[in-house]
Amino acid sequence: LAVATLDGHRFLQANAALLELTGYTTEDIQQQSACSLKLLDGATVRTEIERAIRDDGGFHARDACLQRKDGERVDVLISTGIIPMHGSDCVLWVIQDIAERRQSERELIGAIETVMRDTNWFSRTIVEKLANLRAPSAQRHVAEVSSLTGRERETLSLMCEGLDDAAVAEAMGVSRNTVRNNVARIYGKLGVNRRSAAIIWARERGFPLPSARRPAIKDS
Repeated sequence: LAVATLDGHRFLQANAALLELTGYTTEDIQQQSACSLKLLDGATVRTEIERAIRDDGGFHARDACLQRKDGERVDVLISTGIIPMHGSDCVLWVIQDIAERRQSERELIGAIETVMRDTNWFSRTIVEKLANLRAPSAQRHVAEVSSLTGRERETLSLMCEGLDDAAVAEAMGVSRNTVRNNVARIYGKLGVNRRSAAIIWARERGFPLPSARRPAIKDS
């Protein structure tokens, strides 16, 4: 548990469990934000979380990757809510370590990544197995295909065909930097932090698109 300011998200208090999880001391964490400490892996994720707190007053059980002081990354669930404290609105952070729960998913994804160059090797059985493993997180953070722009759908579809960023850029007629930006936005919208997880999400929803290698899809 931690309590932070609403403006700037600077930590005011943190309990012993959070300090142990992050590897920081009370002195390290006080008056620092999750952003300044780089606790949350990825600027896009940090921005999305801060926006949800600002616009919606918080969120419940969102998947995230937490970066410890020593650089180790840990899968966590984050819930936040606005609470009154000493006459001001503050943010209550609840962070739960789910590393053990994710171990079986990691092992399965690791095996699949060995054939990632040809994602047609994904059988329906494997996809369904992964869907079952991912079901709890899917219920916590459900993204819809409609939330992706046309360019993002095109990028994701080409990723599902096994193309790396350079090949996706060539197929779309854009720069590699543009593709990297598209991929980062896709990760943020899907609530994932690895390519294989994004591909699994997409294949569960009918990707790759038949038009992925045609001229670029226009955003609506």
